Amino acid sequence: MPKKNNGGFLITADHHCHAWLEGGEPVKGINGRIQDFLDATDFLFRYATVHEVEKIYHLGDVYHLKKNVPVDAYNLLWERYRDFMYQGDEGWTPELHFVAGNHDREDDRREVVTILPYQTFSTVHVEPEVDDKARIVYVPWLYDQSRVRTFLKDLPKKEYKMLLFHGEIDGAHVGPTDYILKSKMTDEVLGSKRFGAVFAGHLHRRQYLRGVWYPGSLVPKDFGELERDKGFLHVLPSGEVKVVEVPSPSFLVYQFGKPLGDRQIEKLVKEIPGNLVRIVTSEALDPGVVKLLEAAGPRYLNLRLARVERDVPVAPQPQSKSFDDIVGKYVEERGVPEDLAPLYREYGIETLRKAE
Repeated sequence: MPKKNNGGFLITADHHCHAWLEGGEPVKGINGRIQDFLDATDFLFRYATVHEVEKIYHLGDVYHLKKNVPVDAYNLLWERYRDFMYQGDEGWTPELHFVAGNHDREDDRREVVTILPYQTFSTVHVEPEVDDKARIVYVPWLYDQSRVRTFLKDLPKKEYKMLLFHGEIDGAHVGPTDYILKSKMTDEVLGSKRFGAVFAGHLHRRQYLRGVWYPGSLVPKDFGELERDKGFLHVLPSGEVKVVEVPSPSFLVYQFGKPLGDRQIEKLVKEIPGNLVRIVTSEALDPGVVKLLEAAGPRYLNLRLARVERDVPVAPQPQSKSFDDIVGKYVEERGVPEDLAPLYREYGIETLRKAE
């Protein structure tokens, strides 16, 4: 039987798992971008286990393609979820819900939902519905958005604990840009005041707008999106919403305000093989230097022109707090594996703060 827990629930969305070509050089024998999605999913599962959450809600767009999903992308992610949910006596599992997104439905056969096989170990919501017992309203993506608006309008006049949907809302920010969305899904249509909390998938930028939380995407769909602030939300039993950032994938970021010297080039050639790399310079790199860097074998090399005030060989990490320093040093000394270190640090920091 599942272990009793009271750690709240997680909200995630917009995985867009796919065998992308950019950064897709093999990692552990599979497409590098698929491995990024698997690593991020593993982090989410470890976080869920450590915090003993009751439920995980995925708000749509599990895969990027709407049909003919690459076999490795589909099977490996499905197996990750299946294995997590079938831990049996050796582990513990929360309830798992999927709210179908627009990328989970085929354009030409809109009744076809690609994530239906997830029903073997979770609940997949493909039509608008109300869980009267839990007082939760589920609204998956429908290509006929007028049906969605009618469904919301015709909801019985009572208060609900939560609305979970995949779609847009008027005035939201779209993706990595500052473009403000114009949509028929206005505050009046959504009626967010009827719900204790509202969470939505579809827009990849994490944001909170007039009572509506978008968790954003788990990892960058591609490297045109901003890499920072990707992750998921942890809704605590108190109702507080905690943002959880996912450490995968991570870039080595270099900034140079002056032309690269021989020593800097030599250092880069040694450090970048197999890594996702971003180099920001005030002026374009010499083509010969670019070829040299490409030949060094980075998994992905991104060159950007921007004003750089001073050289930063590697982008600095934010200054850590005292607890972070103490726990971080201990975790490092104990030899905790790199992929587990963030969770151990977080658990240690929370323990220290409770004892403070």
